[in-house]
This record gives sequence, C-alpha cells and structure tokens, in this order.
Amino acid sequence: MGKLIMPGDDPGGIIVTIILGIVGAIVGGFLADAIGLGAAA
Repeated sequence: MGKLIMPGDDPGGIIVTIILGIVGAIVGGFLADAIGLGAAA
C-alpha cells in the first residue's frame, strides 16, 4: 500500500519504510473506525 503513495526506490531505507508502515496502520485504523469497520472496543 505504501508503494502506491511513494512509488519507486525507498530513499530512506528500512527505517522510513517501517515508519510509513506504522503511520499507515494507524491511519487505516482511524478510517476503518470512521466508516464502521473498526473493532468494537
């Protein structure tokens, strides 16, 4: 999914890739909650 946002080679290497993955997971969780797909907590 991250490659759709930032295609091509990773300029920052594995650290940037990990950070993008974490941020993407958080944003995805908020979006899932917003449209009613999030887990009931």
